[in-house]
Amino acid sequence: MPARYLNESIMLETDTETREANVLEYDRNIFEQIYHHTYYWDKETGIQVYHAEQATDVLTENQQPFSYECKVELIDSSTGVVIPDLTGPVMLLTLIAITIPMVLLYRRKKLHI
Repeated sequence: MPARYLNESIMLETDTETREANVLEYDRNIFEQIYHHTYYWDKETGIQVYHAEQATDVLTENQQPFSYECKVELIDSSTGVVIPDLTGPVMLLTLIAITIPMVLLYRRKKLHI
């Protein structure tokens, strides 16, 4: 699959606000059928807010043509989504989870000597 690059940035309007979104659009050829994909990501949070794909005259196993369109979109972003940075707490918990068993094993060995 070739590399995909953002096509543009747009102002995406919802019922509650307007936010800047990055857009990726591309076509795929699967068994000589063209599938069109469109994705939008909120530029500030990186959350995917829209996905659409469509194809026309796709052939089924019985060679019957059909068309389809699928769309998924975020309709309200008024919750003020904040993505927390959990790197520090996760590293601290990992360090604790590794250190405690080592200390307990050291004490156990020291008691048996």
